[in-house]
Amino acid sequence: MDEPLIGGSSRAGKLRRILLLVFSVVFVTVAVLSIAALAVSVQARKDANKPSSSQTTPPVTCGYDASHPDTLFPQSTRASLYDHDDDDDAPSLSSYVWIQHATLWSDGKQYNDYDIIIFSDGIISEVGPHPLTPPSGPSIVIYDVKGSFVTPGLVDMHSHAGVYAAPDDAVANSDGNELSNPTTPQVRAIDAFDPEDPAIPLILSGGVTSSQVLPGSGNTIGGEALMVKMRGKTIADMLIAEAPRAFKMAAGENPKRVYGSRGDLPMTRMGNIWTMRQKFASARTLMQQQDQWDCQVKSGKSASPRPFEESLESMVTILRGEAVLNVHCYTIQDFEAILRVADEFNVRVSAFHHALEAWKVPGLFLARNITIATFADHWGFKMEGYDGSVFGPKILDEAGVKVALKSDHPVLDARHLIDQASRAYHYGMDNNSALSSVTNVPAAAMGLGHLVGSVAAGYHGDIVVWSRHALSVGATPLMVFIEGELLINNSAAIKANPDNQLEQVNRSAFKFSGPQACVASSGGGLPAPPLPNNADYLIKG
Repeated sequence: MDEPLIGGSSRAGKLRRILLLVFSVVFVTVAVLSIAALAVSVQARKDANKPSSSQTTPPVTCGYDASHPDTLFPQSTRASLYDHDDDDDAPSLSSYVWIQHATLWSDGKQYNDYDIIIFSDGIISEVGPHPLTPPSGPSIVIYDVKGSFVTPGLVDMHSHAGVYAAPDDAVANSDGNELSNPTTPQVRAIDAFDPEDPAIPLILSGGVTSSQVLPGSGNTIGGEALMVKMRGKTIADMLIAEAPRAFKMAAGENPKRVYGSRGDLPMTRMGNIWTMRQKFASARTLMQQQDQWDCQVKSGKSASPRPFEESLESMVTILRGEAVLNVHCYTIQDFEAILRVADEFNVRVSAFHHALEAWKVPGLFLARNITIATFADHWGFKMEGYDGSVFGPKILDEAGVKVALKSDHPVLDARHLIDQASRAYHYGMDNNSALSSVTNVPAAAMGLGHLVGSVAAGYHGDIVVWSRHALSVGATPLMVFIEGELLINNSAAIKANPDNQLEQVNRSAFKFSGPQACVASSGGGLPAPPLPNNADYLIKG
């Protein structure tokens, strides 16, 4: 009796296993078909919502999104950040300004018996032969300058006014070099600028209306510059809100002297360049991470907070081409080193400053449209300044290089900026180029060439009325306007029919016959005069 029972149980178990297998296959099949049907339904709904072929959404373009500026100090917020609602001293005009009978020089040309009309907002509205037709309605203040020589307000593209405020003191007023680290792109001149520097009204009295205030040259990357008008009681009054961001770097003797004396990096020119490359490389990595983040957002993907690093955001701005780059540099070896860095990181140098050996290799700058911001005849104060030439501005200008002359205040007193132009003219620079070197050329190199440095409609009403031709010895500003506001007024000294003839210079004694003669005539290559006792003098530039 046991055998039939065992056999029957075996057949029943086998049947159960077959039924379970069939059920499993059916279940899986139904599930797969259900999922497929759901997917088809979802896709159908998506297709129904797609635009027609004529309205197809363009593909996502990955990369930098300018709506996420890499800056702690964006251009659009500069004026509001430093605006004082209760500041009653902000300059404003209650009427139009009409300057009549000017012997006007602007942008390399001279115009006789011209008029200038400045709107009440400080912007030049019209320039042309006398008499212009004045606007109707508002009141007009007329200044008859009786044929006086008139130029745009002077532009100093290398100054330390306000960050090395007078009186010169090694601690109290020396705020131009943050010498705790050789690369400090995150520091800003605006945070050290003293609007009560006693030098500022003196600088204005010399006809300088706009200045680029730079950090010093003790660091390879010194920080962010500040562009100001020489008027007002506060930074808010002085700030040129439309100015681009600008930065200062330095190569050569200064950084390696500062840090080498401590036994720190950089001790050599090799170290100088390495510190720059290291910082640019870190900034490039951050920039690439930001570009990737922007791409993800454009693609509709969720993302973490946008990558940002305060100490690198300035460098990213330079890499993106959104800032003006100024480089302190004297010698050929340093020009080339900086240009290698610029090529490696696809960075544009706007101007080499000081650049006393630039006259030897003008083609190096002409091909890259680099401005040379230099001195007329200031040389020999350290080794890298030995080969300067008083004929340097002439040689560069005649080669087609843009030349700006500057003060490096307080190294040279900025109130005498016009003297740099007149000295360059004395040593052979074309007179129009000499005047351009302190007006429209530096303005363009600073990124302000559409606002200052020229007398034309749409420009700021920054005007200087001179006692005689501005390049003549003893020429003095009689009237200085900033945005139409008369700030220096010696109009009582204006004489009818002044002598505006440019003094002619007898250059036969120069015996100019080429570059070697330039060096010999200027003293380049000879022992330098004794250095100032204050070593800080050497790193302000």
